[in-house]
Amino acid sequence: MQTIIIIYHLEIIVNGYTKIEVPIEIRALKTANSYLINGSILFDTGMSENSYREIISKINPGAIKYIIISHLHIDHIGGAGYFNKNYGIPVFISQNDYNYIERINENPEAYFKFYTDFLRSNGTPDSIIDMIMDYNPIVKYINYYEGLDIKPVNNKPEGFDIIDVPGHTPGSIVLYNKNSLSLLSGDHILGRITPNISVYLPEMDSLKMYLESLEKIQNLNVSNVYPGHGNVFNNYHERIIQIKSIMVTE
Repeated sequence: MQTIIIIYHLEIIVNGYTKIEVPIEIRALKTANSYLINGSILFDTGMSENSYREIISKINPGAIKYIIISHLHIDHIGGAGYFNKNYGIPVFISQNDYNYIERINENPEAYFKFYTDFLRSNGTPDSIIDMIMDYNPIVKYINYYEGLDIKPVNNKPEGFDIIDVPGHTPGSIVLYNKNSLSLLSGDHILGRITPNISVYLPEMDSLKMYLESLEKIQNLNVSNVYPGHGNVFNNYHERIIQIKSIMVTE
């Protein structure tokens, strides 16, 4: 039976992970999870400087070799820039999410126009569109994305497979360790809530991609899931069935 030792907001887990719960500026969620793998690789970084400061108060940042980001959302990538700027730590993300960030940075006006045109074509009033755009995370944090030094992932922690699971974002990834039967799931599979499925490109069916990604990994042998939000859970296969049922019904 796996032993978990709780130290304040830090969970030291015997298979080599350190889970750090960090504050984020999203009222519905309140916190996100960052994971230190084998003491030297960070998986996700929370949302802001507040998240970053929580992480460095719990670990030795000088021991971090590199950072892997599960997906491009600000509540997972937002602390990465501080690690890169203050410690020179390389930051990696999937090729598809990297391409998406680059596409927006090259022409943010085109992204804003696509999004507003999409909302308007679906009957959204202009007053509501303005409100949505004010709170759109990429619009709101566009300066952060433009200044972020990030590269496509070209390495992986020893013992892990990096699996592409697009849908929640165009390039969401999970880390699977077949030796410990563990999955670092980002937001692809969460224990209490279903991931947000949004619109990224006009030619992209995000919901279809997400459901296909669930199918892709549903037969993995997983004992414990380490999610991007909430507690570690072990009903992996049951949870996939639940999420698929909810998504298809809706």
